[in-house]
Order: sequence, then structure tokens, then C-alpha cells
Amino acid sequence: MRVSSFLASASPAALAVVLTAVAPPAAAQNADQATTVDAIIVTGSRGQPRTVATSPSPIDVIGATQLETIGRDGLQEALNALLPSYNLPAMTGSGTGGVVRAAGLRGLNADQVLILVNGKRRHNSALLQSSSWTNSGSAPVDMDLIPAGAISHIEVLRDGASAQYGSDAISGVINVILKDADHGGRITAGWGSNYEGDGDTWSVSAGRGFALPNEGSLYLNIEHRRQQNYTRGVPATRFGFDENWNIVPVAVEVINQGYGNPKTETTNLAFNAELPVNEALDLYAFGTFSDKEGWKHGNFRQPTANGNIIELYPDGKSLKLGIDQRDHQLTIGGRGRFQGWDTDLSTSYSHDDVKQLTTDSLNPSLGPDSPTDFYLGSQVFTQWTTNLDLTRAFDTGLARPTQVSWGLEHRYEEWKLTPGEELSYLDGGYVFPRGPYAGQITNRSTGVRGVSPDDAGADNRNVYAAYVDVGFYPTDRWYAAVALRHERYDDSAGDTTNGKLTTRYEFTPNFALRATASTGFRAPSLAQSIYQQSTVSAFQATADGYVQYFLKFLSPESELGQLLGARPLTPEKSENYSLGFTWTPLSNATLTVDAYQIDVNDRIVRSGNLAGREVVAILEQHGLKDFNGAAFYTNAVDTRTRGVDVVGEYRADYGRFGQVRWNASYNYNKTEIQDIKDLVTPGNNYQVFDHSAQVYLERGNPRQKLILGGDWSLGAIGANLRATRYGDVTQPGNTSALDRTFTAKWIVDLKADYNFANGVNLTVGANNLLDQYPDKVGVLSNTGLGAYGYISPFGFGGGYYYTRLSYSF
Repeated sequence: MRVSSFLASASPAALAVVLTAVAPPAAAQNADQATTVDAIIVTGSRGQPRTVATSPSPIDVIGATQLETIGRDGLQEALNALLPSYNLPAMTGSGTGGVVRAAGLRGLNADQVLILVNGKRRHNSALLQSSSWTNSGSAPVDMDLIPAGAISHIEVLRDGASAQYGSDAISGVINVILKDADHGGRITAGWGSNYEGDGDTWSVSAGRGFALPNEGSLYLNIEHRRQQNYTRGVPATRFGFDENWNIVPVAVEVINQGYGNPKTETTNLAFNAELPVNEALDLYAFGTFSDKEGWKHGNFRQPTANGNIIELYPDGKSLKLGIDQRDHQLTIGGRGRFQGWDTDLSTSYSHDDVKQLTTDSLNPSLGPDSPTDFYLGSQVFTQWTTNLDLTRAFDTGLARPTQVSWGLEHRYEEWKLTPGEELSYLDGGYVFPRGPYAGQITNRSTGVRGVSPDDAGADNRNVYAAYVDVGFYPTDRWYAAVALRHERYDDSAGDTTNGKLTTRYEFTPNFALRATASTGFRAPSLAQSIYQQSTVSAFQATADGYVQYFLKFLSPESELGQLLGARPLTPEKSENYSLGFTWTPLSNATLTVDAYQIDVNDRIVRSGNLAGREVVAILEQHGLKDFNGAAFYTNAVDTRTRGVDVVGEYRADYGRFGQVRWNASYNYNKTEIQDIKDLVTPGNNYQVFDHSAQVYLERGNPRQKLILGGDWSLGAIGANLRATRYGDVTQPGNTSALDRTFTAKWIVDLKADYNFANGVNLTVGANNLLDQYPDKVGVLSNTGLGAYGYISPFGFGGGYYYTRLSYSF
């Protein structure tokens, strides 16, 4: 892996040695403080730190210890294991979409949840999820680029918050709070592997706090992770030519390597610094820098295919798709008192550059002279956000002071799709000289084409926002708040104003009702508006097995896209209602229950695979051959999601047998399509938002997820047992008769750890202890596609065991 210059001279192992050498003797890091309803939170209530129990909106808190010892590779896997409302499908996209994964909250898409770091907007990935599966069209925040060892805790607001934080916060907000210690640190090394003996992962992380002048602090963390690929493809019948160029089966089976996890290598660096200048001003800065490389096998291509060059690949091929990613975000700011207001002025610059590559591939139109490695092009996203936030408490004669907050925001965004090398998209016009295809030109679709200059593009926009948020107490037990935010986009997204009403009434010190009502929005991403690409491959179940489509993906703003039914994208609009209660029946027991409804109108989705003679004819009329379909993004549907979140905790002290924190959490959500827009072009007998797209939207995520767990400790010994029930999901075919529903499964995780007196901790554990797999697909495949559903909410790698060794100082 090529490591960028900012990390080249500081490997995690080397940094670990340095941090240990300069560290003074210190106690081990504090125990996990952010795992109960007593944890102090800052998300969702400006200027008023609260506890989870007193929050007027539902919120979860995940502590550092949970993240560092859970035995999951990356932050997203950890959140999927710990949060019932969080869903991370096994494969969120074909090709490179599996390297940058997309996860959603409360049954909605990854681009409908807002990610913050230290309360500041985190940038999205440049890489667009262009597959037809769940989370299609999302350019998600790549949370795996935030090192877990740098995190103090994570606050997950399960409520609409566009009126408070702006675009994307339809299903909620995830706020990652970084460590700010000025001393001590932690070094961790880990290894894990699937029961099958594949998919090995290695990780090393080192973090250290440093004291700065005036009681300031700097916390620095670096981590390096490596993951080997694994496949759960099934044997594919390989075909070949006999002496008369007839296509015949070959008595050699091949395993489709494209059905599984990619091979990745990631290096992340994070820092968080604060420097008090005087009593009225603190300066701060934080940021992350990442270098990531990932490779994923494509599906097996038969040697007899019209797009194969037998001289290069006599036995067929399974090409590899890769990314080479450089990502960074830097935030600087100052907070203090100004004219009686608590004031925070900050600016944040971020840049994500994802280069797409392929190896063991070809451009069949170049014949036997084709290269086998190509640079396919890049997707680049830049975001620069500046915020001014002010808050102040006023004595208005009510039961408690009234908190008034207001602020301004400017955000600049730019997305670019740059061309690949010329040979990756050039049409060389090669004609087969012999064999069954003699005299025919090659079918270029079986290769992976680079981005052509015609498909390349760039766009940018400015966003201006202002908000006001007022919280007050009509009585000592009744809290209410109103928020209003206006945003103006200088592109087609236009203007939007959103509001939120929040209330909480405390009947007793142990029982309170809470409710919210809000409107929200999500502006179409720049990538969704201008993305175009050739040879987007898609598979779909039919009565004869899997059928492969070779698609031309079109910009909804293009003339050809609009001829096929596309229209320029407009913002999604939402209404969010929530009603629940918090109850503390005992000093060591808590229960929260929140029901919700989220209506999203003009939802931006990927169209179905538009195929058929009429579509192909239109494509050919525009000079696009070798394609049997097209797709684009469109405001196709209105949806309604209804659900309930239940979170319970009980802390028990069993004396000489130790203490146990019992917890149970549950999410139910059901998304239903309320209306499908009339987007069918007159004269064409196809439906833009077809059966397959509808099933992915309504049934691609589990409607139920239940997590039961116990965290036991006795002196230096600890253990955690967690059982998670993932509800059923449905993978569509091209008709309802070919849909495949995969039944609910229980996944059991178990870990044990021991804290030695010298600060060393040893953890061993197993995820998916009982080696559960999803149901088998049951569809015949001559391509070697996997036996298991690719939208499984818990993956299809089977059981996984791991160990972690850490040293706290």
C-alpha cells in the first residue's frame, strides 16, 4: 500500500514506541463513563448539556471502551453490533461500493443521517453508491476513517434535526466526540479471523494525551488496519471451446471470487487540541487524515464470452476493482464570551479523493494488445464549512432561564468525476479473426470501462443558512423548545425553511413524557445530479437464473436521461413525529420507549434497470452500443416509515459474584411507499421505479432488530455476552414470484477480558459464536454468484474469533 506523505514517516508501531517512552507514570484510562442514562450529552440541545434520561429527544451513547474492545473491524461494524436502529448490509454495492460501505438509521438511507465530529459537520465520501441495492445513490460519510482509539464517546440522536443542523438530518444525527485528555494513553494490537480460516484482520492503534500551556490539551491517535478478502461464492461451471469452436462445459469448476468482503488496508490519524488563551477565549483544532486502499474481485467472466480475448484469458477471468483514497478534514475555531453570549466561530475544510483502478482486466476492443491494468478515473469531493454559533440564557420570569441560541453557516461544496486513462475507455474496434465470433466486433461490456471525457464532469455550489433555537420552562417540570432554520442553495436545490417543536414533561423525578414534531429536508448531492458512467453491471434473479445487465448510467440533467424519463433532481422533504417516555423505576434501572413516524416526499432513488427493445433502440440512436439497459437517479417516490425504539438497562450487584450491566434494546421500523411519481415516458412500456427498486426500498432492511446483552465484571475479570436477532429481509427478482426472503437469525457474540495490574488488558472473543449464515438464495447461477443473500444485515462470513492486547498508561 502506498501511504501518503503525512503518514509515511509515522507508522503506528513507531509512534507507539515514542508515546510510551515519553509517557509519565499514570493511572489507566477512566472506565467507560458514557454507557448509562447518566451520561452527559451535548447533541440536540444547544447550550444546555443534559443527561440521556433528561433529553427531550431519544438519544444513545456509546462509550470508548465498547468501541475499542468489541472486536469489530472499523467503526461502522461496531455501531451495527451495538445499536438496534443502525443497519449495515453485508454488501452495500457491487465493485468498489463494498470498500466504502453505507449504513442507515431507522430504516432510512445512509445519506439521510447527519454525521458530526465534535458537533461539526463531517464531509461525505466522494464515492457514490451506484448499485441498485439498498442505500443506492448515497455518498455516505465513511465513518471507518475515524480511528476508534481517538473517540471519547458517540451520541446518536434518533430524531429529525434538520431545523437544528441542516440538510441530511432526516432520520437523526450521529455526533462523534473525540478524546481530549492531556495525559495518559493507550496502545492496542489485535488480530482476528473467520472460522473458515479466511478474512484475517490485523490492527494496531496508539493514542497519547499531551499537556499544552494554560491547561490546554492535545490528544493524538493513529491506527493501521488490514483486512484480507474472503469469498462465499459457489462453484461456477466453466465453459470452453472444442476443436470446432463449439462452446462446451469444461470439467473444471471455478469459485466466483467477487462474492465476499474486499481486501483493504487503512491508516487513520486523528488529533484533538484545545488551547485556552485567557478567561474569555479558547482556541481549538481537530482533524483526521486517512490513506485507504481496497480491492474487490469482480464476478467471473467466462472464457467463451464475446467480450473475452482468449489470448489474454484462456481460462476466463475474475477482474479486480480497487480504490486508492486520500481523505482529510481539518477544523479550527475559537469559543468564548462575547457581549454576554457564549460564542463559537469555526471553519472546517475537507477533501476526499477516490481513485478507481482495475487489474486482471482488459479492454476487449483493443484485442490481444489490450493492457490488463487501468486507471479508471477519480471521484473527488471538497467541502468547506464555516459556522458562527451563539447561545445565552435569559431570565424571562419563567420557572428557569430561557436559552436562546442562533447562528449562521456557509458551506461550499464541489464534486468532480475525472476521466480515466485513454485506453480504459477507447473503442479500438477489434474484430475477432476466427472462432464462433469471427468477423464480429467485441462486446466491450464485459470489461470495466474507465470514465470517458464525455462522462466526466464537475459541479459546485454555495449554501447559506441561519437558525434560531429557543428552549424554555413554562413550569419547573415542563420543558419546551422551538427551532427554525432557513437554508439557501445557489443551485437547483433552491431555498428551504424547516422547524422543530420539542416538549418534555416530568410527571415525577422518575417518569417523563417527551414528544417532537419537525420538518426536514435533504438536498440532492452534486454527485447524484451529474454522475454518468458506462458499463454499470447489475445482476437480477429471473426464472432462468441470474441475468446480467450492462447499463449506461445517465445524469438526470442530461438530454438522453430526460428522454428516458429522468427529470432534474429536487430536494427531499420530510415530516418527523416522535412520542415517548423515560422511566427510572429503580435507581439502577431505566427504560425509554419512543414511537416515531417519518414521511419523506420526493425521495431520491435509483431507477430500476430500464431494459427492453425500446430502451436499447434509444441508446443505439445516441451512439451507445453494447448496452441492454439504462438507469438514473430520480425523485420517484413518497414513503412513510413507522417504528418504535425501546432501550432498557439494569445494573445489578451480585456481591462476591461481581456486577452485571444488563441491557435490552429493540427497533421496529416499517417503510411503505405512499406514492410513485408518474415518470413513465409516453410511448415506452417500462416503469422507471420497477418492482425490484420497490422491494429494495421497502424490504431491503430488517424491520426488526433486538439486542440482548450482559456485561459482567469481577475485579480484574470481565465478560460480555450479546445476542442479536436480525429480522427478515427480501432480495428482489424481476417479478414477485422470484423474490427471496431470508428469515430472521440470532447472532451471539461473546468476549472475555482480563486487566493486569500493570495496565495491560487481554481480550479474547468470538463474533457470531454459533457460526450462523443467512438462508441460501436458491437461484441457479452459472456465474458462481454467492449462495447467500447479499443484503444480509449481519454478513455472510460466518463465525469470527479475535484477540486484543492493550496497554494503558
